Formats: sequence, structure tokens, C-alpha cells
Amino acid sequence: MKLFERLTKSKLDEMQEQKLARIERNISRIAIFGLLALFLIELFLFGYDWKVIGGEFILLMILCFYEIIASLRAGVWSRNIAPTRRNNVLAALAAGLIVFVFFLFMTVRWWDLYPLAGVITAAISGVATFMLTYVLLWVSLREYERRQKQLDQEADEEEKPQPPERREK
Repeated sequence: MKLFERLTKSKLDEMQEQKLARIERNISRIAIFGLLALFLIELFLFGYDWKVIGGEFILLMILCFYEIIASLRAGVWSRNIAPTRRNNVLAALAAGLIVFVFFLFMTVRWWDLYPLAGVITAAISGVATFMLTYVLLWVSLREYERRQKQLDQEADEEEKPQPPERREK
């Protein structure tokens, strides 16, 4: 037990802890966006060959799910974006549009014999992405609000002055 405590005890001061947290945050962003870029490049170059893109996709999803779950458990939504229905709609629209444009590029690259099928696939994929993203953001927003309320109640209970204990004679 003492070995575990020695290995995990921080030897950094508060400023160093903040710098290290910033570095770790940047590393996670580089990993997520790097994997996303690699995944999209491989999709564009090699098509839908899961032997090529499967590992990157699985790792990307694990990182994304971890970040979402950890943020919701901590009661944190975002540093820059307010947790509102309007922002959720805008984010879902952006995701749907990105998927639509991506599938249009894939149509040009891989489905040049059936352009109408590619456009229809792009439209269906864009709409499905919008709907799925909006539903997931809506569920996340509800969970965030529930968790935020719970954390606020816990903080209020900690701030309440405790009644003095009675001593019986």
C-alpha cells in the first residue's frame, strides 16, 4: 500500500499541476483530432475497408465516450459553449452538414457510376446524423442539468452550518 501511495502522490505545486493539466488536455485534443483526421483520410483513400480503419475508429470512439462521460460526471459542459437547446441544434446541424459534404466527396471518389445514389446516401446520412446528434446532445443536456443540480445541492449541504453538539451532563 505504501508503494502505491509513493508512486501516486503528487510532488508538484499548484502551478505545476495546472500546467500539467493543460498539457494533458492538449495531448488528448491532439489524439482525438489526429485520430479523426487519420480516420477520414483513410476513408477517403481506401474506402470503407474496416481492416484499415477499424482500429482508429474504435480508439477514437473510446476517447470520445470517455471525455463525454467524465465531463458529465464532473458536471462540466464546455468552456466556450453554453448548454442550451439552440446550441445543440446548431451543433447537430453542423454535424449533419459535415457528414453530408463528406459523403458527397466520397460519391465523387468511389461511386462515380451511380451519382444519384451517392447524393441520396449523402442526404440520408446527413439527416440521420443531425437527428442522432441532436438526440444524444439532448440526453447529455438533461444529464448535465441533473448532475449540476445534484452537485449544487451537495455543495449547499456542505456550506450549511452544522448545529453544535449537545453535551449531556
